Amino acid sequence: MATPIPGAKRAPGRLFLHIQLGEVQTTMGKIVTVDEELCIGCGACAAMCPKKILYVHEKTGKCKVTDENQCDRRRGCEGACPVEAIKVTGKGG
Repeated sequence: MATPIPGAKRAPGRLFLHIQLGEVQTTMGKIVTVDEELCIGCGACAAMCPKKILYVHEKTGKCKVTDENQCDRRRGCEGACPVEAIKVTGKGG
């Protein structure tokens, strides 16, 4: 059951629905997901990636993905990440 969001008294149903849909849309259909709150920007995942689709963003200092469709899904980046901030879905080839 949904819990009310403090300060959202005018249209709590709409606000809650918007937040829920936003969270789902950011992860659904993703091959490579980076939890930016966990990411320490060490670059271990980028160094491990044979397809070179991962990099550490210069301004944010967090791992980013260029073209996740190029991912080989072997999960080397997952194993290299010391804080488990990166997840790959699907089977490796």
